[in-house]
Amino acid sequence: MAGIRWFGKTFYDFEGMTGVGGFGYFDPATKAPVLYSPKEIRDWSVNALLVEPDAVWLGIAKRGEWGDGGGGILRFDRSTQQVTQLPLREIVHKITRSGATLVLDTEFGAAIYDGSNRIRRFFVDETTDGRLRAAEAKPSPTAVQDLPAAQR
Repeated sequence: MAGIRWFGKTFYDFEGMTGVGGFGYFDPATKAPVLYSPKEIRDWSVNALLVEPDAVWLGIAKRGEWGDGGGGILRFDRSTQQVTQLPLREIVHKITRSGATLVLDTEFGAAIYDGSNRIRRFFVDETTDGRLRAAEAKPSPTAVQDLPAAQR
């Protein structure tokens, strides 16, 4: 539908005050917002958003008095409204797709998700002779297979 604008809610947690995470779109036909707030996102702000025909991908983060922290990415299935959570400790700033792979711009560097059970993280490193190279980081200790079955 033409004219649809998607958005994610963001909020700041401080001294006992908090918001409720969610995302949605503005429906130009009804001139009203359509909001989603599944339980997996209620405690999180949306930091990045990629809307695809079958799914909405969300980079989630906490914004708090003692600093910000990443919560990974969520995949919201647009037909079933089921949510899949993929943990990642860094804050995701942007989500794009390259073929079958999601490419994530994070505060740490680049990360990719190819549909496997783990997000791979990369950073730019300098060699002893001054050249730059992309290096793969150690796997996150919170890989998908480490999640409880109900969150996979």
